Amino acid sequence: FRIAQAELSYDVPIANLIGERIRDDIKVTFTTDANEASQVNATVMNFAEKANANRLVTRVLDEYKRTGKATTRLAPNVTRVLDQETQNALEQINQGQQISQEQVKAIGNKTRKLTQRLDDILP
Repeated sequence: FRIAQAELSYDVPIANLIGERIRDDIKVTFTTDANEASQVNATVMNFAEKANANRLVTRVLDEYKRTGKATTRLAPNVTRVLDQETQNALEQINQGQQISQEQVKAIGNKTRKLTQRLDDILP
């Protein structure tokens, strides 16, 4: 079933593409077949994991900026998509240690980029 239609407007300056648009249907398929229902799209799930990591790390950093500490613990399935430097800095925060403002900024930039790398998800 088509549940919506989405249109995306974008620019790709490096390719001299400006004001490009793409439109597509958002479809949902219902099934009673348990085997078919258990299948997932690996590309979509990978992007969803990265978006979730970005959201959760942003929450930790916001709390750290406000209070100087973080009470939110990130599960291993979240941290596995992060690089080692980011994982180490987040572990320092969780242990009550301080990190520099440069590290806070770098972590924010790295996790935001997790959801912006189109070349990783497009064929």
